[in-house]
Amino acid sequence: CIVSGWLVTLAISIFLSYMITPHQKQIYNDIENKNDPLKTAIYHMNKGDFKAAVPYFKAAIELNPNSVMSRALYARALFGKGLMNDAIMNMRQAIQIDPYNSSAHFDLALMLIENRQFKQADYHLQKAILIDPFNDGAKQILNWLISQQK
Repeated sequence: CIVSGWLVTLAISIFLSYMITPHQKQIYNDIENKNDPLKTAIYHMNKGDFKAAVPYFKAAIELNPNSVMSRALYARALFGKGLMNDAIMNMRQAIQIDPYNSSAHFDLALMLIENRQFKQADYHLQKAILIDPFNDGAKQILNWLISQQK
């Protein structure tokens, strides 16, 4: 079973659009707000500059440690930098904050697939679908994962 990083990266970038509204994304693309570390982090992440985004996500988490969005997006930035174990740890923390967040389970599953932890990925994909039966991305990746295990 060979999993290419582009599949996981593509799925994460597609899923990012579900977490941030088009209006918010436009705002984050247009401005860099040094007074709001989360907005600044997202601004850098949307530009593909994960290295620049990471310190702002850290600051956003310090300001609001229970923000699932800050923690999950920070995990995505760490993933983008190739820091897989840190990304997985932070996505797990996002799930601890909100265990009913389908997107966090889905993103964690994608990271686990990239890290070749297929049984855990299967669990989180199923959890994402249980929480949100309309999570078509999770359904597609789960079907793909099942087909790879045959």
